Amino acid sequence: MEEYLSGLSTPEVLERRERGEGGNATEQITKTRSQIVRENLFTLFNFLNFLIAALLFAVGAYSNMLFIAIIILNIVIGIAQELKAKKLVDELSILNRPTVTVRRDGEEMTVGIEEIVKDDLVVLTSGSQICNDAVVMSGVLEVNESLLTGESDAVVKEEGAELLSGSSVISGKAYARVTHVGDENYATRLANEVTGKRDEMTGAEEKKGKTEQIVVGDVVIEPRTWKVWKKDRELKLPNREFELLRFLAENPNIVFSKEELFEKIWGYDYISDAATVSVHINRLREKNEDDARNPKIIETVWGAGYRLNA
Repeated sequence: MEEYLSGLSTPEVLERRERGEGGNATEQITKTRSQIVRENLFTLFNFLNFLIAALLFAVGAYSNMLFIAIIILNIVIGIAQELKAKKLVDELSILNRPTVTVRRDGEEMTVGIEEIVKDDLVVLTSGSQICNDAVVMSGVLEVNESLLTGESDAVVKEEGAELLSGSSVISGKAYARVTHVGDENYATRLANEVTGKRDEMTGAEEKKGKTEQIVVGDVVIEPRTWKVWKKDRELKLPNREFELLRFLAENPNIVFSKEELFEKIWGYDYISDAATVSVHINRLREKNEDDARNPKIIETVWGAGYRLNA
């Protein structure tokens, strides 16, 4: 026990660092506040809106500038949300205490977190942040693990008890031997897991947006990108034509009357009548049928309506 309480010697520290058992320099896993502000403020969308507002101001059309208040509110909300998310992740990443007290060669000294190596003997007292997983070698501590477990009650740690990085000391004093460093630490693994799941979800959404397609013969419809392809040629469809084609493609082999299609795509309050459906159907056939006069994709069911054949 006395050997452990004297800590590592300088050669032992160097040996462990050569074996890759030392801490790594702390990496920032979240954006800085200035990055968050810049990325939310300096966008092409904001530039165009502020340019329009400046032109309106220049010609004295002040009443038409009210939209800029919504743009500013949107920017503020975006920044506030990202700053809140940053705060939560930073609390998990344990970046609040840059130095740690250790015993080496029988003496106490202060070192940076990145200088800690496996088997280092750290000195923990009231208010200390536990930056590395460790085992209590001597002494008794009351530890706050609320960041890790959500429990606000203090946990007593005696000799042989495990200490998790990310917790903090409420009271007591103890010597603890470091068991994990760098990415092996519990708090680091937890933060990386949260970040990894978020990136995985984002990547899955992006992949879904790229791969979600409706294929009808040689016509490919991409609902998320509002694009339609016939073989290798992109078809330029106005919004109503695209909505009509997408609705029929999402409900293949079902006959819809002109009135039903008009209600679904245009709505009852639209100033027109169901005859406009026939006009749009004819335009779609001219673009996606090989022979518009003998349609194979969007078929007319006489006396009933239209059906998309899948």
